[in-house]
Amino acid sequence: MKLEGLAYNLDVLVPVSIEINKHSVTKITKITKTKSKKIFLPPFVNSHIHIGDAGILLEPTKEVKSTVAPPDGLKYKGYKEIPIKDRMKNAHYYIKEMVKEGTLLFVDFREEGILGIKSLLKLSKSIKNYSLILGRPNQMVYDKNELDNILDYSDGLGLSGMAEWNFSELNKIRKHTKERKKLFGIHVSEDKREDISKIISLKPDFIVHMTLSTEEDIKKISMNNIPVVVCPRSNLLFGNIPPVDIMLKHNVKVMIGTDNSFLNYPSIFREMEFAYKLFHRKGVTAKDILKMATIASYKTFDFPWKSDVEEMNSFIVYNASKYDLKNIDYSIVNFGTSRKIEMSFLRGSRVFIDNL
Repeated sequence: MKLEGLAYNLDVLVPVSIEINKHSVTKITKITKTKSKKIFLPPFVNSHIHIGDAGILLEPTKEVKSTVAPPDGLKYKGYKEIPIKDRMKNAHYYIKEMVKEGTLLFVDFREEGILGIKSLLKLSKSIKNYSLILGRPNQMVYDKNELDNILDYSDGLGLSGMAEWNFSELNKIRKHTKERKKLFGIHVSEDKREDISKIISLKPDFIVHMTLSTEEDIKKISMNNIPVVVCPRSNLLFGNIPPVDIMLKHNVKVMIGTDNSFLNYPSIFREMEFAYKLFHRKGVTAKDILKMATIASYKTFDFPWKSDVEEMNSFIVYNASKYDLKNIDYSIVNFGTSRKIEMSFLRGSRVFIDNL
């Protein structure tokens, strides 16, 4: 099997021919030109999702805390009412829908302790190929044995906001996670501004939201090279807008996620389109948004992708039209759908939804 099209590393479009044998990429060759409208794109990454609340159909309150915060938020009411087995069925469906869109990695903040992690892993042997599972303790305290158990089965920790923790307990948890060489992410300034110096002292691998941060906070985050995941649909639901334009102004690495699955359908296309319309008048471009959904996250999450088109090992095949090609960034961000994704490749092998 041979594919022709335009490889796009978000810098230039390069005509290439791709040879595929037994569903694996064997060779990629630059060619002089092609009539094909296929675009070989960097895969999408959903850099922040709570997949475990999929299927909780409870209308949110008007506040973040009463909707999602542990232990009494509306989401936790849903956890008690809907068995985890049923929620994982919904999660499995959502995962397949994400992969259909070309989202080949999702970063899940996994609640419910070790049970939450194991319940997700039980869905399919291949789930680990498409996910980074970041667990968290059941209680807001450091318990060495519990934490070791969580880190044995997960890729690290994804914690709720600092205000919900005793800071000394957070420090112990962060130190333990670092010793285990695992990822550490945390929600920051989602519904109220938090002390950014304390956050920086935790040395997180990335942080989520920064919705109510100041420009000085953002400067400090930039100076410490801490990436930020923004979730525009989720934030605006509660009347807040993340200052993405200020983050980009100060060269913060900005990534994008869909956040809670009971609040937002986990579509990266929906998130990109919404983000573009929200930030367009502030000077944020379609290319900025596309980078947030793709290459901006690759280093942080060790995603297997190479910018050299002849060494592409992960990509999605996007069926563009002649009109799409006039402004490919704008077209993908505003009009992309799963129907335009013909196939995807991860680590050189074709992705099959039925195997998930």
